[in-house]
Amino acid sequence: MTLQELDYFLTICQERSFSAAARKLFITQQGLSKAIANLERELTFPLFVRGRRGVGLTRYGRELYPLALEARQLHQRLDRCVARLQSQHRQLRGGVAMGVLLALAPPALEELRRALAPCQLTLVETTDLACEQGVAQGQLDFGVTVGPVDPGQFDQVPLARRPMYAVIRQDNPLAAVRPVQLSRLAGQQFILASDQFKSYYNFLDYCRAHQFEPQIAATTMDMTVIYDRVVRNGWVGISADMPNSPLDFPGVALVPFPIQEFPWQLDLIFPRGRPRSPQEQLIREAFPRLLR
Repeated sequence: MTLQELDYFLTICQERSFSAAARKLFITQQGLSKAIANLERELTFPLFVRGRRGVGLTRYGRELYPLALEARQLHQRLDRCVARLQSQHRQLRGGVAMGVLLALAPPALEELRRALAPCQLTLVETTDLACEQGVAQGQLDFGVTVGPVDPGQFDQVPLARRPMYAVIRQDNPLAAVRPVQLSRLAGQQFILASDQFKSYYNFLDYCRAHQFEPQIAATTMDMTVIYDRVVRNGWVGISADMPNSPLDFPGVALVPFPIQEFPWQLDLIFPRGRPRSPQEQLIREAFPRLLR
């Protein structure tokens, strides 16, 4: 007896009518009758008797009925178990703003991967604006992005708040200032990460809050280009400090801004209002530990 035949048998038992059962099963009465006739021929005994009060069970059918019920309930439990295991084994995709992977502690990241097993964790490095878009559109399960973020669109977990840094050529007197106020950089020429990064817009906003419009000479997607132009042209670059990626670029100094003037804020984000899964809870608890 196949699962389909089992369903046909139980539906007729419950409806006590071939026509009512056919309507419930969304098949024709002729098709249902033919299927049951084929099943009875295969079993070599009849299952139903037709009478004026409807369809009844033969003694063979009465003996099969409780076992058929158990079989359908077992199959439903099996389906639920498979769905649960598939949800646990699914791939979790997280978007990570470029550069942030360098700030993650590798041992803690491996510990998180083990805790999520059998669910697989994939981290996709992207711009912070693309990261937020991916989370909002459901292409990513979560994201690690540069703040501030829209609280109306995302549930957020603060991960880190550190000062941003000016990348200054060592022969520039400002390279010796610790920290350097934004106002002291007025009149300098800047090279920034491109406008696909929120740091670009954050820098503009903070400069304008200090009453000057920054002179942006160039933008780039490559931090080594920033270091190179700082040395070659004497421009000032803007960067976050990545503790697991030590600076090895002769002639360049990283000078912090006061954190209250220009912070580097990282947030863990999820789509707002989405039910929280066990895997998501693990990520919420583990990610703050990933950042040194």
